[in-house]
Amino acid sequence: MKTEKSTAKNWIPYVAGVLIAALAIFLLNRLSNSTSLNYYITLLIVAFGAALALFTIQKSFASFENTSQYGTLKLGGPVVVFFMVIVGGYVLPQNNFDLTINMYDANSGAITSGAIVLNLDDKKEERLLDINGQATFKKLLSQYRNTKASIEPKIKNYPNKAIEVVIPANENVLNITIEKNNDSTAIHGMVIGRDNKLQKNAQLSFLGGKVKTQSDDAGNYTAVLPIADGQEAGIIIIINDSIVYNERFNVSTTGETNFYLK
Repeated sequence: MKTEKSTAKNWIPYVAGVLIAALAIFLLNRLSNSTSLNYYITLLIVAFGAALALFTIQKSFASFENTSQYGTLKLGGPVVVFFMVIVGGYVLPQNNFDLTINMYDANSGAITSGAIVLNLDDKKEERLLDINGQATFKKLLSQYRNTKASIEPKIKNYPNKAIEVVIPANENVLNITIEKNNDSTAIHGMVIGRDNKLQKNAQLSFLGGKVKTQSDDAGNYTAVLPIADGQEAGIIIIINDSIVYNERFNVSTTGETNFYLK
């Protein structure tokens, strides 16, 4: 029984070492803008955890020994592993890169509010735009260079359609220019009566009376609505002081927008 208890106690440092390393890596990944200092501290913690785990299960079987004219330097296994993690942690990711994306309005320059989403093959990251209209995606793998990706703007009054891009092969900056949604839409069409004849002098009231117009003698009308193409609007048609049509429709600049009275 004592042997079993002793064995269980011997595993405690090993489990502790693994948990310490895992927790440090988890916390680093939770940081959206991890710095070199954060990365270095995480490496120290991971190295300590790995050394503790090795010391527990290997009893320092691994070692490094070097002899010179000044004497012999011998390092135990945990010390060797500690330095291997530190050195490897800086050598292996050296080809990673930070990508800065500049968002510009076609007319007014840098866009300084909102966010953008970078969609890569196997990952998606979102960043807020700063006061310079920039968003930086840190520590991207070098394998993403010269590959296709998409940028999804999440910016008020701008289209949110994904923009196809190619990650630069050598540069670390990507410039993207977009245009604001059109805040007004011109529509035209005809008012057609119940007898399928064109209705003249019909009063058309859009958006609760914000825009009003009248059909001409040929039943044609035109109107400019203060909303973007593709949005929904309400219309009321009045003839001889009576409401004969009260519906909603999709605003479109494609073709005519005709209203058929029921």
